[in-house]
Amino acid sequence: MPETPEPPEKLREEAVKSFNETLDLMQKGKSEEALESLRKAEKAAHEAKDGAILFHTLKVRGQLLQSLGRLEEAMETYTFSLTTSVKLLSDEPENKLYTDTLHLNLNNLGNLGNIFQRMGDFPSSKQAYEIGLEICRNLLASYPENEFYRMY
Repeated sequence: MPETPEPPEKLREEAVKSFNETLDLMQKGKSEEALESLRKAEKAAHEAKDGAILFHTLKVRGQLLQSLGRLEEAMETYTFSLTTSVKLLSDEPENKLYTDTLHLNLNNLGNLGNIFQRMGDFPSSKQAYEIGLEICRNLLASYPENEFYRMY
């Protein structure tokens, strides 16, 4: 007998519960457990098709991976979140959550490029900067007056 999928409201509740658990674990310094809890939140948010919760989980995952020194994984997370933000923004250009998430991830990616540079990992540093620049260049075509994209 096939499993009945959870209703979106229940999935959202699960996602929020796991996300809050993640934040508690992070405050206690239990980073690996926090990542596991975050995976549950991300899965539930994805299944519920809840972009807001999903963006928050991606943001925290990138920052958590970065704090653990797992910089390549952090860069992949920021890049995935950025490309998702760009797609969603093309459908809803006035959505503040998508815009704010995009800006945050561009900043995180730039900071990651700086970390790679300080470590002497210049190819990874260059890659982080180039991803951000390419996204901003593409966005400038649609939003030529946007100061954030122009200054990036």
